[in-house]
Amino acid sequence: MSASAPGAGVAPRRETLGYSGLQYRFLPRYRVIWIATALLVAVVVLLEPHTFNAPSLKIETPLIAVLAIASIGQLLVVMVGGFDLSVASVMTLASAILLKLSEGQEDKMVVAVVVALAAALAIGLTNGVLAGIGLNPLIVTLAMGGIAGAITLLLTNGGVDVLNYTIPKNLSDFASGYVGNVSNLLFVALALVILFALVLKGTRVGRRLVATGTNPAAARVVGIRVRAYGVGAYAAAGLLYGTAGVLLAAFVQQPDINLGSPYLLSTFIVVALGGALLGGGPSSVLGTAAGAVFLVLLNQFLAIKGLSPGDQSLIQGIVLIAAVAAVTAARAGALRRDPSRRKGPGPVSPDATRSRT
Repeated sequence: MSASAPGAGVAPRRETLGYSGLQYRFLPRYRVIWIATALLVAVVVLLEPHTFNAPSLKIETPLIAVLAIASIGQLLVVMVGGFDLSVASVMTLASAILLKLSEGQEDKMVVAVVVALAAALAIGLTNGVLAGIGLNPLIVTLAMGGIAGAITLLLTNGGVDVLNYTIPKNLSDFASGYVGNVSNLLFVALALVILFALVLKGTRVGRRLVATGTNPAAARVVGIRVRAYGVGAYAAAGLLYGTAGVLLAAFVQQPDINLGSPYLLSTFIVVALGGALLGGGPSSVLGTAAGAVFLVLLNQFLAIKGLSPGDQSLIQGIVLIAAVAAVTAARAGALRRDPSRRKGPGPVSPDATRSRT
């Protein structure tokens, strides 16, 4: 979706083409995930209602929470036109630092959490700086992921030391706690989803971040520090990956060095399902959260049906392709109905640019 300058460019278009406000606030590419989730829920209720029983919900809700948090980080990077392949390694490194520094002791927990998040932030910041000076984001984040993985192995003696420690009890009790059948972690995720949705939609920083990904050249013209916002997006993403890693480690209580591996592909699937434009620009935080619900629910349904992890990964790949195709088709349809938008993004006003959250 291209950003429009304030003034006559938006309102006359609505009057001329007969578009309702909903069509501009809730674009077709954002509707894909909500329709898909509704259909999946209907299929699950019909074919395998046990997916929504109490034991299943106690597995699904913490996994939804962790995936949503990590996917918001990936979304921020995608919004500025990048891709982050370090997510899995950063999550694992954060969990390893938490284990190693806390040694399962309550008095060391706070320091361990702070250091784990600081390390994740530092990796994200490095990704942003290197991508900001013109290096390929895929290569940069892949390399930084490799470095994070190597540090994890060194820190844990090849993974052996993780068997000697557990997560401090207070943290693990919180992470494994529930309100009814809903994990405490889901409430943390909801708070972060609301926070980032409000920041991207309702603050100058958020609108300028959206403008940075929508049209970097135009954003520079109006005085936005494009490189700084890009670095900030990667840094915030690293912090979110670290948060997801710490929470997941606390939930499983004795994580291994493959803790974050499933989240590399999963975060891309969720972001694509949420309607994000992989070339950068405005995206939906709420759609991304819905994508996390969809993917975890799908995986749980497939697991109950007895599909192997390999089969589940195959279906995840198919879902990713289908999501990109559906979002592309929805956007193409919107462009056909609105020919004035085919020319691409015009001048960007940092205070006028809006994202659908």
